[in-house]
Amino acid sequence: MLLIFHQTVLILLMSDSQSLLNPAELRAETASRLWRVIQYEYSESIDSVIKPNLESPEQQAWMSAAIYGCCRYYPRYQNQLLQLLKKPIKDNEGEVKALLILGMHQLSEMKVKAHAAINETVNACKVLDKLWAVKLVNGILRNYQRSLDSMSYKTELTQYAHPKWIIKQTKQDWPKHWRDILDANNQQAPMSLRVNLQKTTVAEALVKLKENDINCEEHPHINTAIVLQKAVAVEQIPGFFEGYFSVQDPAAQLAAQLLLDEKSQDALEVLDACCAPGGKTGHLLERMNKSSSLVALDVSSKRLELVHENLQRLDFKAKSNKVQIVCADAAELNTWNVETENQKEFHRILLDVPCSASGVIRRHPDIKFRRNLEQVQEITKVQAKLLHSMWSILKPGGRMLYATCSVFNLENSLQIQKFLGTTKDAKVLPLDIKGAINTVWGSQILPNMNDCDGFFYCLLEKTLH
Repeated sequence: MLLIFHQTVLILLMSDSQSLLNPAELRAETASRLWRVIQYEYSESIDSVIKPNLESPEQQAWMSAAIYGCCRYYPRYQNQLLQLLKKPIKDNEGEVKALLILGMHQLSEMKVKAHAAINETVNACKVLDKLWAVKLVNGILRNYQRSLDSMSYKTELTQYAHPKWIIKQTKQDWPKHWRDILDANNQQAPMSLRVNLQKTTVAEALVKLKENDINCEEHPHINTAIVLQKAVAVEQIPGFFEGYFSVQDPAAQLAAQLLLDEKSQDALEVLDACCAPGGKTGHLLERMNKSSSLVALDVSSKRLELVHENLQRLDFKAKSNKVQIVCADAAELNTWNVETENQKEFHRILLDVPCSASGVIRRHPDIKFRRNLEQVQEITKVQAKLLHSMWSILKPGGRMLYATCSVFNLENSLQIQKFLGTTKDAKVLPLDIKGAINTVWGSQILPNMNDCDGFFYCLLEKTLH
């Protein structure tokens, strides 16, 4: 009941459009939302907790940056906090822990003046009715601030701000690149757009964006991608709601390009097997000719709502001869492809499997404390099941693109190795991805390589005999 009271007070404070939150209220609101992200049992995504927006765009931007930053360096702050505390904070006082982490982040990364960061974070204890924590927060943050200049990172966990298991796995898989991967994960990812070539050209799109004071440049290797120098709200992007652009990382834009030849005139039946939230689905449709058709599957009806929204914005009808959207588990063929004697087969399948998302930590830093190795090992079983199920409905001579946004070999090259060991009619086709690390089992893009997220792609062809 007390937590509900706190939230009600903050909502009332925010509802007065004539006044802004004062500095202590802003920190209290930020810490309250941050705790919703980092608490284990009821954790929410960062994007979900930064809404509803604050009245002030400047305060909203401050809060968003603070929450993302605290999550990005959470493993470091958590470790340092354990050293500073004489005894752990009780589980039911999570907002105080969040306040301390927020204060540490202001001092170490946001470069807020020390007196403001400490005093207003201490005052936020009063806003949250945590009077017992005033002296604790004040003492911990002052000790932390005094130690900043002489602070040295004694462990890899504090140096790289990743949990031990991610550091170990990344070292094992990428002995020459692990430091670069971990460093890249701690950088803020740029905002990138995909140009809808059915509606405009990249050259025209660049002119339009720059006319609207959006500084940007064409991606050097991916011919649909534009990289923005600074993130902007989609409302500021001219033509976004008319389908001229989609927000999508350059590496993700490769999926449709690797699977479909836009110059082909063949009538292809295409399957997007794990389609939500629909970014790649839209791109497939943008590249398909008029005689081809697409089935888009996802197991989550809620996430399929995003697919419908995306396709509507791109002017594709969700129910038509061209596209069909189905809510089903792709691996359970009997729930959606039920004619066992005459199952529907596809010429092209995009299999963007559920994965650890270890390649997109820079966009989703909460992955660091939401995942563990056991979960990754379990999800590889789901990936293997999907691979075999989808292969059974790929036409002879057809192609399937296996994709993950992971950098872990057990989800990528090792997964493909195991699949090839039991699938005699499968062969890997070579991919030409600029800057990627190519192997006999596929191509790996590492985080921040050519302004891209970390992605793995393997293009498989079903042999005719």
